[in-house]
Amino acid sequence: NSLVQSKAPGELSDELHDLMSKLTPQSSSLEAKTAPESFGIAAGPADLARQASESGELTTAPCRWERVHERQGAKLSSACFNGDGSLFAVSGSDGVVQLFNGHTGASLLNRSASVRSQVSSIDFKGNLVLSTAESKADLWCVPVSGPMQLLRTLTRSLTRLSASKSIVAGKLSPDCRYVATGGREMNIWDTEQGNCLRSIDPQNQSKCLSLDIDPDGKFLCCGLATRQGGELRLYDL
Repeated sequence: NSLVQSKAPGELSDELHDLMSKLTPQSSSLEAKTAPESFGIAAGPADLARQASESGELTTAPCRWERVHERQGAKLSSACFNGDGSLFAVSGSDGVVQLFNGHTGASLLNRSASVRSQVSSIDFKGNLVLSTAESKADLWCVPVSGPMQLLRTLTRSLTRLSASKSIVAGKLSPDCRYVATGGREMNIWDTEQGNCLRSIDPQNQSKCLSLDIDPDGKFLCCGLATRQGGELRLYDL
C-alpha cells in the first residue's frame, strides 16, 4: 500500500517531485489569482463586490448568524461538517463530541462519552468521527440513532508517551481507511485494526499543528511550528 511504503529522509516520489515542479514556477500567476477581485464577496450584494474589484480593497458585508448551541462550563474549540453538510460535530474542553443538524442547527441525541480531556481537533467523514485529545485519537461511529460508539483508540505504547507526544491534529483519509495524526511526530494509522503504519519525525523540535490528506491519499500536507517561525511541508505517503 502506498501509505506504508518507506522513503529515505528527503527522498521524494516522482509524483510529488512533478507536483512541486508544477507549483513552483506559477508563483507569479498564483499572486494574480489571489487578487481581491478574483474572490468576489459572497456575503454581500453585487455592488459591494464590484466596489472591491475596482478599489482593490476587501469589502465586508453583514453576515446573518444564529446561536444554535451553548455549553455551560466548556469552551468549544473544534467543529467540522460531514461530507454532504447534513451534520456537523462540535467538541471542546469537556471532551464530549456532539452532533447537530447541518441545515437547522438542531442538537441531536448522537453524542460521545467524555474522553476526560480537551479535544484539540475533530474530523467527520461518512459515519466516522475522529477526535484527538492529549496523546491519543479516538475513532467514533455515528449510528442512525442513539449515542456515538467508540470503535477504537489510537495511541502509541505507554513507554513512548510524554508531554512531547501529545496529538493536536488529526484527519481521516478520504476513504476512511487511514488516519493521520500530528504533534511532535506525525503518524499514519490503520482504522480497521488501529495499528500505527508509519511514523514521521519532523525533527529540529518542530511541531505539527495542522494537517490534511489529499483526495487521492498520496500526500500529507502539514503546517509546522518551528524554532524560526512556521513551515509548510508536503510528505509523500
